[in-house]
Amino acid sequence: MTVEVDQARAQARAQLDHIIEQVAQLEAAQGDHEREEAEREIWENPLELLVRAARQGWQSPNNPEPFDPAEFQLLMCTGGPAVRVLGDLDQYGDPETASIEYQDWGTPWTLYTTVNPAEREALLKFCSQFFFGG
Repeated sequence: MTVEVDQARAQARAQLDHIIEQVAQLEAAQGDHEREEAEREIWENPLELLVRAARQGWQSPNNPEPFDPAEFQLLMCTGGPAVRVLGDLDQYGDPETASIEYQDWGTPWTLYTTVNPAEREALLKFCSQFFFGG
């Protein structure tokens, strides 16, 4: 393993830990104000949100052309290292899967596999807070 790959993997872990923390804050929120604050923090976390329909490229969910998105991507951080969350959408545009990938300069996107079932559930709850169009 290179230092770059280790740093990228560590950044993926840090992003996942932050996502889990934000979901816990959302679930613990009492009252409308606390819930709105927790939602706002989640919505402001990704740098970019993209969707993709079958046989089409990645695009903003605000694209005026009608399409049925099948996949989503949340870019969490860029540069060296970079982390993104990818997943599949169901027929209603809701996330049904979610996974984390990481990379560093000159390395390919790599699936972060050290995710237990509770973390995967929190990741899916995080993703379900976004509108993916459709």
